[in-house]
Amino acid sequence: MSATHYNTLHPSGHAGGLNKSDDNTHDVLQNVIDGLNFVKKAYEIARQRHHLLNLEEHQLRDIGLTKDQVARETQRSFWDVPVQK
Repeated sequence: MSATHYNTLHPSGHAGGLNKSDDNTHDVLQNVIDGLNFVKKAYEIARQRHHLLNLEEHQLRDIGLTKDQVARETQRSFWDVPVQK
């Protein structure tokens, strides 16, 4: 837990701080959110790859791609998401 201490109101009506169980729940929820964000990003990239297939050769040239590059890109796995730095 960070140096900041958070007070919560428990169902019993008594004020108290976050405990270890609250930290674990937060970690689990954060992992779920991170996983959902990854799937969302992977879906968006898969959609973009699919759209590349519909571009004509002159449009691909305009964005600096060849048909071979598009073919390789669109054959990548759904889970093959570029890492952002």
